[in-house]
Amino acid sequence: MELKQSAGGSETKLSGKALKKARRAEKVKDRVGDEGTEQRKETPSAPVDVPHTSTKAEEGSTNTGKKQQMTKAERRAIQEAQRQAKAATKANEEEIKHSTPPDVGQSQANQKSVTFESGKTVDADAKAKPAGPNQTARQLSFFLHLQPSSNPCNMTRKMKFNQSQIHPAFITLGVKAANRALEASNEQCSEFLKAVKELLACLHHLDSSKTFSREFETSLKQNVAFLTSCRPLPVSTKNAIKFLKSRSSALSIDQSNEENVKILEKDVNEYLSNKVNLSTDAISTEESWKNFVKDGDMIMIFGFSSTVLKLLTNAFNVMSSRNEAFEVCIIDSSPCFEGRKSLNVLEDAGMQCTYGLVTSINYLMPLVTKVLIGAHGLLGNGAVMACAGTGLVMLSAKSCNKSVIVCCETFKFSEKIQTDSIVSNELLNGLDILTSSRSNSPAGLKSLWDMDRLNLLNCAYDVSPPSLVSMVVSEVGCMPSLSVPIIYRWKCKDLQDYL
Repeated sequence: MELKQSAGGSETKLSGKALKKARRAEKVKDRVGDEGTEQRKETPSAPVDVPHTSTKAEEGSTNTGKKQQMTKAERRAIQEAQRQAKAATKANEEEIKHSTPPDVGQSQANQKSVTFESGKTVDADAKAKPAGPNQTARQLSFFLHLQPSSNPCNMTRKMKFNQSQIHPAFITLGVKAANRALEASNEQCSEFLKAVKELLACLHHLDSSKTFSREFETSLKQNVAFLTSCRPLPVSTKNAIKFLKSRSSALSIDQSNEENVKILEKDVNEYLSNKVNLSTDAISTEESWKNFVKDGDMIMIFGFSSTVLKLLTNAFNVMSSRNEAFEVCIIDSSPCFEGRKSLNVLEDAGMQCTYGLVTSINYLMPLVTKVLIGAHGLLGNGAVMACAGTGLVMLSAKSCNKSVIVCCETFKFSEKIQTDSIVSNELLNGLDILTSSRSNSPAGLKSLWDMDRLNLLNCAYDVSPPSLVSMVVSEVGCMPSLSVPIIYRWKCKDLQDYL
């Protein structure tokens, strides 16, 4: 038992020593392994003491690898050089832009390739921003649906007249309308009908195999699209277009093209003489104004209206032969100041006139007996569409219990219903509001335009409700404003397909 125990004790002792040795060996191995990993991290590609003959290609690759590894200072120097080069190119571009004339720069930024084959205008660069202040770059959200004022020279500059499908008469009319050389709607309608007559003169030699009505309507559509792109069409011109379409659709296919041209020319002449010219003459006769123009009256007018001026001049000539007279008070407003033209016409006729701005209307209105207004158009609900500022004059007359008389021909009646001036209107150049003030210098105007929060709005027309209108005078007679749709349907029986 002792031997066994001794033997067992010796065996246990030996096993304990072996365990200690094994543990020491494991610790040594762990230390060696940790030192190896640290050396590998510091030197990922450890050199190997193996003799090696390096080739030229390998030497070149090692050299390029050394060149690609740059320090932070070198990288910063390269970045600074690139920034300086970019700044130099930007400076050169700005010098080139400033050296070019403003018209050329604006035309290059706002070039439009317009196609009138489908009757619509197409912008070649719709994302291009307007270069100059003449373009309405900033608009109010309520008026984004309206067509901004455009420069027709941008469209006609690239137009080839020998290949263009637009008649030169319509090009001339569009440029005049865009430059506001034609203000009155009567004048615009008469000029449009004259351009249509020139267009019909070019269709005399049309091929007999083609249908005249189709060719005329397609050419008319293209020319009208060009006019609309230059400036929105007035109510009078739209009614004339409906008349022409109804007459062209009624032409017989069996007739020759020359006969159809003569028929349309006759219709255009009748419309121009009866609807436009004779209707204005009928309003200015004594039978129409004798009920509201009396001796000793002081009549207020606003802006410029050829119909109102013709009525007043005829009334003055008739009453002066009877030793009777009346005075005229002219109210004007910025930015167009159209009342100055009315003042010149009435002074040449020998009338006693009083001129004042719209700011003095509260002082002048109590001195007035009645108000005469010329309308751009009468809408289907009896509302009056006239130049901007007319609503203020009519509202002031209503507050002072003064009668408001609207002079408008029936060819300017419309079936459309409109209660405000936001749905349909014409936007003019917003800078006209600033340039109309004499106190503002060019530097001040430029500073105002550079303000990002400033939006310039210049509407051409406003819409007045029928409750402010006392009477409407037309070639048919005197009537309330609510009878406009009845007269329109009666005068346009043959245009029901185009209403």
